[in-house]
Amino acid sequence: MAITVRRLAQHPGLGLELVAGRENADRAITWAHSIELADPAPYLFGGELVMTTGLSVGATDSEQFDYIGRLSAAKVAALAFDTGTTFIEVPDGIIAAGDAHIVNVASDAG
Repeated sequence: MAITVRRLAQHPGLGLELVAGRENADRAITWAHSIELADPAPYLFGGELVMTTGLSVGATDSEQFDYIGRLSAAKVAALAFDTGTTFIEVPDGIIAAGDAHIVNVASDAG
């Protein structure tokens, strides 16, 4: 049985916080994929939890919006965004785009 984005974010040992796209938190995750490409869409089939340190999401709100748009078009379940490696916190552009495209964005709450 697949786990939902909501259940994953609520797992106490992972330290995740759902920061965007809460409306679709009951999407099932079928696979987890760590990827740092600016356009991971060609390698996705839908239902994935895409994990990134933010290395290639872009520096501007517009670039970040486009990145999330590509994930949305690929029908990913959620984006897990590492905080502390490339970005101190999830960028505003990622959060706004996650809400606009209803893509779940979870971050390391620590």
